[in-house]
Amino acid sequence: MSFVQVLKKRVPRPLHGPWRYCKLRSAALVESFRDRQIDTASLQGIPLPPPVLRYRVHGYLDGPSFLAAGLTCAEEIRRSLKLAGKELYAFHDVLDFGCGCGRVLRYFHDHPLSCRLYGTDIDRSAIAWCRKNLRFASFNLNPPLPPLSFANASFDLVYAFSVFTHLSEDYQFSWLQELKRVVKPGGILLVSTHGAYAQADIAHNLDFSHDDLQTLQIKGFLFKVLETGRFKLDGLPDFYQCAFHSRQYVNDVWSRFFKVELYIERGMNQHQDLVLLCRE
Repeated sequence: MSFVQVLKKRVPRPLHGPWRYCKLRSAALVESFRDRQIDTASLQGIPLPPPVLRYRVHGYLDGPSFLAAGLTCAEEIRRSLKLAGKELYAFHDVLDFGCGCGRVLRYFHDHPLSCRLYGTDIDRSAIAWCRKNLRFASFNLNPPLPPLSFANASFDLVYAFSVFTHLSEDYQFSWLQELKRVVKPGGILLVSTHGAYAQADIAHNLDFSHDDLQTLQIKGFLFKVLETGRFKLDGLPDFYQCAFHSRQYVNDVWSRFFKVELYIERGMNQHQDLVLLCRE
């Protein structure tokens, strides 16, 4: 699913502020009743997070699309690692950076004891839910900016899906430096971005200005503010908006922190690009 589809699925635009927020809450209540109709086999014994928590990481309230998107992301991780000659469960310590309510991690519940799983996020409610319901992994609450509560060189794999697609350049530099600290030498950081395809898909719907397009063309990076305030529908902080990267920008700028090993266009759900970075 694209970010455009996420926007279209939100509460209709004629409603604003508290009215849109209240309508979302009402829809979430209805969706919680529909959850009872989901085939329990598809859950694999793992509960569904509440609709509002699903919305924050997924943009939809319904359970089936949340499960489908998480499964796709999990498969993309395995696929991209195989391109680098790696297997997911061959890693010893794996961190889901920006794990939300475990949309992806839930599909790694069968990990061997030799592969330890961790999740971290700024969403206190999501982390509390994960700690209670996803006992096969360990979870931490992190602040909006570094540091994380992990020691140096803690992980040999970190993945961050739909995280750097929402952060300003300053925030990204801070987190790239911090992730470099917690990744072991030779370890991997796997990140998704809004690349060329996503930019073309999203631009018209977000009403990119001439200056926006010029910034993307010249700098290769654009941070666009979409919605702020108390009644921001996703419930996330105002610093969490929408970011776009060109492939050249990633190669030129992110290489200051990590070695760019692979760049997979539309590598995540045929929409976002995937970048596989190595800690030297």
